Amino acid sequence: MLGPVSLRLAQHLRPQAKLDMASPLNDPKLEAQLDHLHAQSDAQVEEIDAYYARRAQEGTLDKEGAFDDDMHRFFSGKMVALDR
Repeated sequence: MLGPVSLRLAQHLRPQAKLDMASPLNDPKLEAQLDHLHAQSDAQVEEIDAYYARRAQEGTLDKEGAFDDDMHRFFSGKMVALDR
């Protein structure tokens, strides 16, 4: 346990604002924008899964993973978050 002097020194070296930091970005506007973009990406996961399932059922999915014109059209309006 810290004594009174050690506690004051720790508080001086690590102000409360830094202790309460929610993100390494420390920018609420940027965090809100990232949350919004991730929500859009998350909402598209079901649609993307359904697309792949339909293409697999039809037998039109390229086994090598190449994108055909239909796949390019489908993904042109999609965003997939790579990291959170």
